[in-house]
Amino acid sequence: MLDILKPMDRKQLDTLFIALLHYSQHNILPELYEIFGEESLLKFLDLFSGMTIKVPSHDQLSLIIRDVNIYIRLSRADKKADLIRELMSEYGIEEERSITRIYTEIETIVTTQAALRKAVGGSDGG
Repeated sequence: MLDILKPMDRKQLDTLFIALLHYSQHNILPELYEIFGEESLLKFLDLFSGMTIKVPSHDQLSLIIRDVNIYIRLSRADKKADLIRELMSEYGIEEERSITRIYTEIETIVTTQAALRKAVGGSDGG
């Protein structure tokens, strides 16, 4: 545990954040502070100090969200063939097998993660 998690008075905290912002001119600490607040940012720094963290791009996030939406909608559908055509049109996907591939990929991910959680004694997410 870093000293960063030890109790500090207001002046120490304010000075710490000013120094962090000064030494962090080329990273996203100011934005993380704004989003998480003091306590969560300090915990974040304690857990991840020295690590490089990669965040998916907007394009990657959009594709993942699209794929999850396709999976959820198909998994709830009674008339899958009709919905596949609707999803193809909605997402500009030209081949039916692309929708099927997306569904299968997400299903595999969900099933694998659920099995891993169960194996380690966690929740199966269901």
